Amino acid sequence: MKSLKQIITISLAALTLTACSGDDQGEVSVDISDRISGGGSSNGGPTANISGSFKNAHETGVFFSAESLGYLRDEYMGINSYDCQSSYADHYYETENTLIYGNPNLPESDFQHAANWIENNFSTALNAMGITKDEYFSLRGNVRLAALDSLQFQLYALDKGENYGTFMIPEQYGSSGYMTSEERTKWSYEAIYKATSADVVETLLSEPNGPRFTAENQILVEDKLYVCLHEKDSPWGWGEGHSLGVNIGAASVYTPNQVEQLIRHELIHTIQHALAGFVDWLPTPRWFSEGQAVYLSGMEVAHKSKHSEYEPTSVVTFWDEYGDPSDAYKHYGLAYQYLVEANGHDKLINMMKQLKGTSNWRLQWNIPEQQKYVEVFDSLNMLKADGTSLTVEDYRLNYQSIMSDYASN
Repeated sequence: MKSLKQIITISLAALTLTACSGDDQGEVSVDISDRISGGGSSNGGPTANISGSFKNAHETGVFFSAESLGYLRDEYMGINSYDCQSSYADHYYETENTLIYGNPNLPESDFQHAANWIENNFSTALNAMGITKDEYFSLRGNVRLAALDSLQFQLYALDKGENYGTFMIPEQYGSSGYMTSEERTKWSYEAIYKATSADVVETLLSEPNGPRFTAENQILVEDKLYVCLHEKDSPWGWGEGHSLGVNIGAASVYTPNQVEQLIRHELIHTIQHALAGFVDWLPTPRWFSEGQAVYLSGMEVAHKSKHSEYEPTSVVTFWDEYGDPSDAYKHYGLAYQYLVEANGHDKLINMMKQLKGTSNWRLQWNIPEQQKYVEVFDSLNMLKADGTSLTVEDYRLNYQSIMSDYASN
């Protein structure tokens, strides 16, 4: 049975769910051929037809979300997934790695196009991020966020000596006779991180005051990418990465330019969640997560001579973003490109893995970034292009100076 160290699913709607435009991406301006390999094409249709079959969740028990099973809306599966959580939660097309949900009145070809796009680019995205498919599903896990939220809420309410199902607060907490709010939060997150899926299922299905969950399939998910086909006819928000997969538009309604780059971009986001996330948040800044997805998917990166046109490292959260999003994304890619060239991609992936499962989630109010991200980034001796030390704060406050040196070489 997997440990929750391996199975926790994660996402944070305000900070890490990423709705991305499919148009105005331009030409690739960096050589990423060593990372973009293993399938897909940059600007055409899917390269291979993928076999699959349509299924009914009332027969298989594989619904899109806990919402469709009578529980709360699993909002962390993305803004564009709401119809799949309610009206279309039972109609899906299954392939080797995907479960694709959507309106049964859509042409069957829409589901098949989606399967082709995703299956043909999944291995490419995994290769770009330096992990295997088995590693991805192991890290991503099989417990729904709705279940983890419910469990963490119940554990937070416990005090020393009390238990909730198979969970009990250890002696080292609450040494003064009571637990502070910080101690409760720390322990509750540590507990679900270390627990097994069997512990979670047993506890949630046997709640003494009446279970919120009544079946295992409300708690666990399949080792597949969960995909929702939405029907918006605009490039803005066409693709959306989340902790269990991606949401994309139906091909018959709207197909953006450079569609396979966009598919890779969103797949990289869901891999980021598996690599670095914990329960309900991703500790990397927005510029980092978006910049990595832009760079590794082959989207256009701003030329270093244009660095003064944007301040990407100041965009820590979604709410910090300003200006034209397409320009912003190009500069996020440039900021990430600099880190890759100065430090190597493997070092950045190692940093993300060290963020996984941390119980030190607190936001320090004197810095905009998450504390653990700052600690891990700075502890790994990140470098500037000239070989001198680079810290999170230095890169945020002195980005233009650093890039001026980069542009002059």
